[in-house]
Amino acid sequence: MTTTTDIISCIRGENLREVATELGPQIAQHEAGHDRNGTFVAEAYELLRRAGFLATAVPSDLGGGGATTAQVAWAQYELARNAGSAALATSMHQHVVLANAWRWRHGAADAEALLRRVAAGTVLASTGGGDFTVPTGTASRVDGGWEVTGRKSFVSGAPAADLASMWAVTESGDAIAFGVSLHDPLVDIVENWDAPGMRGTASHDIVLNGVFIADERVTATREPGVFAPVLAVVTSKAFPVISATYLGIAVGARDDVVARTRGSSRATDPGVHRTIGAIDQHLQEGRWILDGVLAGLGEDPEPTSETLVTASLAKRAVIDHARATGDLAMDVLGGRAYRRGDPVERAWRDLRAGPFHPIENELTLRVAGAVALDQPFTLR
Repeated sequence: MTTTTDIISCIRGENLREVATELGPQIAQHEAGHDRNGTFVAEAYELLRRAGFLATAVPSDLGGGGATTAQVAWAQYELARNAGSAALATSMHQHVVLANAWRWRHGAADAEALLRRVAAGTVLASTGGGDFTVPTGTASRVDGGWEVTGRKSFVSGAPAADLASMWAVTESGDAIAFGVSLHDPLVDIVENWDAPGMRGTASHDIVLNGVFIADERVTATREPGVFAPVLAVVTSKAFPVISATYLGIAVGARDDVVARTRGSSRATDPGVHRTIGAIDQHLQEGRWILDGVLAGLGEDPEPTSETLVTASLAKRAVIDHARATGDLAMDVLGGRAYRRGDPVERAWRDLRAGPFHPIENELTLRVAGAVALDQPFTLR
């Protein structure tokens, strides 16, 4: 019997994209059903976990595959070409691992234990969608730590996760970061995810009913709503991975359109030729931007406001190109793609979710302009 650790040792960063290409079609067979029923992509998580895919971003010194942010991003891109919900949900695990690998390389004492747990099979989730700027939930001081109460929204992959990273606001107004076991009896998962797209991600709410967090489990402190270096670290890992996922969904829609149009009566239509050409331009520009930001940020970017802006602008641009691709793909197929459940219709709905990931499009531009002018800015 092959152990998880044995499999992890075979999936290194350099062949992660190839593995994603092989696993994507296996996961894809479940995506339509989960989209139709609004259920969780459980089969994908089990396959990816057992394959060691979810541990490849753990540094090799700690038992993982040593994958870089770029290698993870392009692997999620390949996965998303076939399985958008599975790719987006697992991106939330992957970026938390990458951020903690950065922290480990920069001396964070608590990061090693978490990364070793991931190498052994622990699955992570993030409440970043609701906590990134001004966190929800309160942390009240008690003997030896904090008692945390509150509700967190958009926790993608919650049914499969063992641990969720999150923030809460203390009585003094600071935000503290920590991890919470989703198996804690004082944590409830509220199965309320019912959205137009990304329906298989199970991005449910979780409720914390007075969960105790020991002082030593607090990993960062910041002021809510304003820039802090930790936010630059998270965005430099999360945003390329998330935007790569949406770009992969768009590529999958493009490939489906081309396959269905080739050999049809529409294949000779110059207008169709032009639209497909426009699709390919959007996708090529998206890939150039993604490649550029991954190269520009590197594996160990400085935790500065400039890093935050670079990652945010790239996310905004890549997702805009992906959404435009979805619109044009629908134009090529016309009414055939309007039926619920059509692969292109599903991709179109999934792509609508992209701009809702903080930092949202309008706020991104305001922050970028403020940083360029050396002015203060808020993240709300």
